Amino acid sequence: MRDAMEAPEILALRRAIVSDGYATPHSCQHCADLKLPPIPKDERDKEQHSDWSQPLRFSRMDAQERALAECAWWAIIHKQIRRHKLFCKAKMKWKSEYDKRNQEKPDEDDDKEIQGLESFSLDRYEARLLEKYLDPIEFKELLRMTKAENPFDAKLPSSIDSLDDDPDLIWIKYRFDGRYSNRLQHLQLRVNLTLSRDMDIDNAESGRQSFESTFWVLAIPDNLDKSASIALPINVNPGSSDSFNLMRHWIRCCETSHNCGFTKAPDYMPSMLLDVQSLASEDCVKIIKVSETMKERYLSLSYCWGAAAQKVMNLKDIRERLLTGIRTETLDCSIRDAVVVTRELGFKYIWIDALCIPQDDKEAKAKEISRMAQIYGCSTLTIYASRASSVQESFLGERKPAGWGMDEKYGEQVVFQFEAKFEDEEVHETNIILVPELSLDDETQVEPLQKRAWTLQELILPTRRLSFGTHKTTWTCLHQSADILRDGWTDGAATLEYLQNTVYMDAARIVQRMSHMGSDEIRKNWYELVELYNRRQISFKSDRLPAISAAAKVYCRMLKDVYLCGHWKSTLPIELLWMNGGPSGSKPSSQALKPSWSWISHESQPGWDKESEFIKDDHFEVLSCQVNPKYAKDVFGEIDEACLRVKGLVYHPSSEAMRRDPRRGRPPQAIAKDINHYSSSDLASLEDVLRLSHSYVVYDYKNLESSADYSHTDFYASLYLLLVAYVRDPREKDEGLDRRGRSPRGLVLFRHQDGSFSRVGRFLLCKYGVTNRDGQKLYSRFPYNDDEYKKLVWEMWDGKTQDVVMI
Repeated sequence: MRDAMEAPEILALRRAIVSDGYATPHSCQHCADLKLPPIPKDERDKEQHSDWSQPLRFSRMDAQERALAECAWWAIIHKQIRRHKLFCKAKMKWKSEYDKRNQEKPDEDDDKEIQGLESFSLDRYEARLLEKYLDPIEFKELLRMTKAENPFDAKLPSSIDSLDDDPDLIWIKYRFDGRYSNRLQHLQLRVNLTLSRDMDIDNAESGRQSFESTFWVLAIPDNLDKSASIALPINVNPGSSDSFNLMRHWIRCCETSHNCGFTKAPDYMPSMLLDVQSLASEDCVKIIKVSETMKERYLSLSYCWGAAAQKVMNLKDIRERLLTGIRTETLDCSIRDAVVVTRELGFKYIWIDALCIPQDDKEAKAKEISRMAQIYGCSTLTIYASRASSVQESFLGERKPAGWGMDEKYGEQVVFQFEAKFEDEEVHETNIILVPELSLDDETQVEPLQKRAWTLQELILPTRRLSFGTHKTTWTCLHQSADILRDGWTDGAATLEYLQNTVYMDAARIVQRMSHMGSDEIRKNWYELVELYNRRQISFKSDRLPAISAAAKVYCRMLKDVYLCGHWKSTLPIELLWMNGGPSGSKPSSQALKPSWSWISHESQPGWDKESEFIKDDHFEVLSCQVNPKYAKDVFGEIDEACLRVKGLVYHPSSEAMRRDPRRGRPPQAIAKDINHYSSSDLASLEDVLRLSHSYVVYDYKNLESSADYSHTDFYASLYLLLVAYVRDPREKDEGLDRRGRSPRGLVLFRHQDGSFSRVGRFLLCKYGVTNRDGQKLYSRFPYNDDEYKKLVWEMWDGKTQDVVMI
């Protein structure tokens, strides 16, 4: 967010760095007379919009003549008029042929055709229809127009009433829309085009049709900063002198406006640092070993390594050279850029993992990784090479301006410049730039740095972040009331970006002990953080625990809990019911991690059901957990093995009952029990319940029976059900619905020949069978009453508890 008022020199700086941050816009006398409504006031945390402008009436000939006069604005309107006419013509010809066949209603093929003609996309089927009902010249014209993106992508019923039905008329109206808050902070212009029926088309349907297009509004900051609610163009040169001047201003805000400890010496120092100043005159850098008494401020770098090996790393054969000095030009692009930023901001030291950690010493490397929380947490600020997908890429290189490449995408000029006034302004007008909303699709994409698993904890551990993104450079200090400062573009444009930033911000405040959250809220944030972490990419499966270990250590202190392979001991029973939330492979890879009971073993996107209320089953108990770390007794890092011993109700079903439709987790139709097929007893057995369509067995992978770990024996015959918890129906909380029932939940376990078990899935049961007065078998929910429920599941599981060792 931008400050409400900024010093004139800062406004001038901001204008300078974004002045050329958009593609060359179109503006001419033919579109200058399209007066826009006033821009709404900037009121935070409110949905704001202007009223629709009065519809402007034009003739189709007007639109065509202005388009022929090379007005790009009227060109896209004329193209939409022509496009709509050709589609309507094809539809009317189809109706004419249909009437000739004198059918009461279209057959299946007719129905498909009319659906295709209603659409404004051109797949191969629809293209064949249009070619059938249009002459060759018209078809080629329409095909040419539809190959490019269409700004008027929304087809709506007419929203303009009481207008002339003159078939030659079109109407255009405008409206500004915007939401100004931390979530979304940008202004849009909605353009509504309404067409009357076209009498040139035989038997044309009566009525009008409206189409809508949305443009993002960009503006250069003016002297009064009245454009605070409007997105800025892009700073195309994030490494310019003006850009660094703006960054220095952000730093001065931390030094002078709030007490965030920016000038304070760190409490902890890394073992090594990169010195970028001592040999700067020779354009060289060197590694220094940090003494016990040294307390100097330093920066840190978060970046993507990439697939290729780095040019320079801390290895035995070049370590001496690193200590005496190497030329900056020998470093990879991202490292060189980090050196530039460190020098420009007036710092001497920066910590970079590839250079400050011995990469060929596993013990030393594991030791430094275990100190990541202190290294990033105590750095004065962290530089994020967010836009660079590998260390070979520069993050200070030029950015593409807003609207770049849109001419090719749309097949015509689609970036425009108009004049508009703000509300309550009678004289002052500002130039605004309109960029098609579709051109901002890539804003919803995650930056390359946020795709990597290792960089998640590097995002939440520091107090201050300087991020060089694809569209903007941002500054974040947890102590600032305005969370994010930027050089250009827009704040939190994508909902996905906002939601992730909210989780990260909460996590960062927890890590810095700035949060007032209780333990339940902290634990919930951990679950959200792990789910975001599991969406990220990691090169080596064995890194899944080490890459989040620094964050785990901090949460462990905050929760005062015991950490067990990504889980917390106090809530372990419920956490064992994690779900494979993303697309899973057909079977686990040969590198699948152990233990099977932890989410780290799954290779998709495991997470938890955070909406339901889970209650641990009375018979389930965690007896012990033995974790053997790989290095230096670090239980947060890589694990050799971990055995979990539990006790609970265990049932051994038949092989047939455990076969499932892999898409839905239900029994195949061939073995699904009908309500009339129960035995004579009032209570259905668990074997019967498993065959109901309301019983779900969800395997962690699709073809586990053919994987190396389970193919040596009959997979389904070796499966067991361990009851862990139950879920209350959420409707129980509603008035009058307090007896809706419960849903047993648990784990599907595979029994190995040595008697140990591995998790292979989870189950949930929704209904069971009972007999009514007429002897008919019916479905029923599991009882809500506590005693009735416990008795029922005890009998279903044959009243047997068992000790289970999961590996």
